[in-house]
Amino acid sequence: MIELFILCLINAFVIIGFHESTAYQQGLKGYSLDDSNLLGFIAYWGDKILPWFFTKPLWNCPLCMSSLWSVWYWVFPRNHDWIEYIFYIFALAGIVHILCVIWEIKERKKNKTV
Repeated sequence: MIELFILCLINAFVIIGFHESTAYQQGLKGYSLDDSNLLGFIAYWGDKILPWFFTKPLWNCPLCMSSLWSVWYWVFPRNHDWIEYIFYIFALAGIVHILCVIWEIKERKKNKTV
């Protein structure tokens, strides 16, 4: 059980890390890669090519990413039951949500002090 929780936590950090690393800023002249993060070009070009409902589970929505990105961490280490997989997705979504709320609170405090 602890192994599954650690796996879920690692998966949540990977999701949030990929989401944050593909972020890019909207400037005065529209979206640009000038103020983007390391992998911002993926989201920049992907947002232009793919419909919005495909981009949400790939990089735009950390909570939506938990359904798609859980497959990698679920299949490769060992085989699990499908019922456990469904509970894993919900647990992962909950952990991702908690981490996003913590990150958002931290960002708000940082922006208020600056």
